[in-house]
Amino acid sequence: PDPWVIQKDGLYYFCRTTGRNLQLIVTPKMSELANAQSVIVWTPPDTGMYAKELWAPELHYLHHKWYLYFAADDGSNDHHRMYVLENSDKDPTTANWVFKGKIADKTNKWAIDGSVFTLKGKNYMIWSGWEGDDNVSQNIYIAEMSDPWTIKGDRVMLSTPTYEWERKGMSGGLPA
Repeated sequence: PDPWVIQKDGLYYFCRTTGRNLQLIVTPKMSELANAQSVIVWTPPDTGMYAKELWAPELHYLHHKWYLYFAADDGSNDHHRMYVLENSDKDPTTANWVFKGKIADKTNKWAIDGSVFTLKGKNYMIWSGWEGDDNVSQNIYIAEMSDPWTIKGDRVMLSTPTYEWERKGMSGGLPA
């Protein structure tokens, strides 16, 4: 389920989803991950646009706070979008996560597998998304962020599948 690991202050934070909640496992050594306790840090509501199919969670530490980015939908894959939680505690395994909302550019198109990074003092988000409303292909997009939960400006396509090996599983340009 698209696990993610980040290291901070000598600890590894392993982030995962069960599809129904988001979990963290903290360990000083990755070799001891199997023996560490899993902590559920967030469970979505039973219904709504981010209630189902939680995918690809990523934990990041930005501006002295923890952020947990993930994709989710309402049970229909066509509605997958990126969402973000915030926790100002030093320990991200606490239950003090605040749902900040959907993180999308103005096109609000299908989006999964988001990640953030900082370059020259500016935060950016990258993600896999659709150009339109139909799954013709998954492209990689980037956009600047005005804060850890808001896209600033337009998304820019970085990559689209063009080579045969990138288009495996597709027939005639459409998903098989």
